[in-house]
Amino acid sequence: MKTLIFNQEYPSAMKLYKDYYGKNPAQKWFLYGEGSQMGPHEVKTFENGSTFTVTWNGENIPFKSTVVGQHNVLNLTSCLIFLLSEGFKVSDVQKAADEIGMVKRRQEVRGKYKGMIVIDDFAHHPRAITVTMDAIRARFKNKKIITVFEPISATARSSIFQNEFRDSLAASEKVIIAKAEIATTALGGTDLDSDKLTKEIAQKNQAAVCVSKLDDLRKAIDAFAEPDAVLLILSNRTCLGLWESSFVQELKA
Repeated sequence: MKTLIFNQEYPSAMKLYKDYYGKNPAQKWFLYGEGSQMGPHEVKTFENGSTFTVTWNGENIPFKSTVVGQHNVLNLTSCLIFLLSEGFKVSDVQKAADEIGMVKRRQEVRGKYKGMIVIDDFAHHPRAITVTMDAIRARFKNKKIITVFEPISATARSSIFQNEFRDSLAASEKVIIAKAEIATTALGGTDLDSDKLTKEIAQKNQAAVCVSKLDDLRKAIDAFAEPDAVLLILSNRTCLGLWESSFVQELKA
C-alpha cells in the first residue's frame, strides 16, 4: 500500500496512524478532516452543490462540486488528496471535482409533486438517514422535510435500531413509515415495531403515520403534502411499489 489517507476525526483511524506512521518510508500518509491542516475548509452548501478549499503544499486550493452534505465533501476530499499526491495537475483535479456526477438514488432529485421537491435516497441505516437529512437541510434551507421511510433491509426490518430510527427520523417535520410486511432475517433482533416507532416520533411533536399498502402511502403523501417542502423518500427498494407506480409519471420537472 503506497498511499494512506486518514480522516483524523475517527479514533480507530488515528490509532492505526499512530501505530504505523513512518515505519515504511515508501508509504505516503495524509490526514484530512474538518479540524485538520489539509481540510476541507470553508465548506459552503448551495442548492446545486458545494464549495470548499483544500490546503496542498501550503496553498489553499478552491473547489466546487455538485456533491452536497459534509459526509460527501469529506469523501470527495480524500479522493482529491489522492489525485494531488499522485501528481495530477491542480487544474485537472479542480475540473474533475466540478464535473463529478452523483450516483443514482443518492439525494437524487426526481421532480416535483404537488409543489414539493421529491428526492430519492438509498439511506436505510440511522446514521445514513441523519447525514442525508443534514445534507438536505443544508441544501434546501428553510424548507420543511416530509420523510417517507421504508425499513426494508434485513437490519432495518429488525428491532436492532428501534430507538436510533426514532431519533434520526424525528429530525423531519412529518414522517410516513412505509411498513413492508416481511419478517426480519437479521440475527439478534426481533421485528421492528413500526407502530411503536410511529407513536414515539409523534410524541416528539412531529406528524407521523404508518402505512403498509401503496394506496395508503399515496393518500398519506397527499395528506402531508405542503407546497415548497421537500419530500424525501428513503428506501433501498421500491417503497411499497411507489417507484413502480403512476406516482413517477405524475412528477413534474
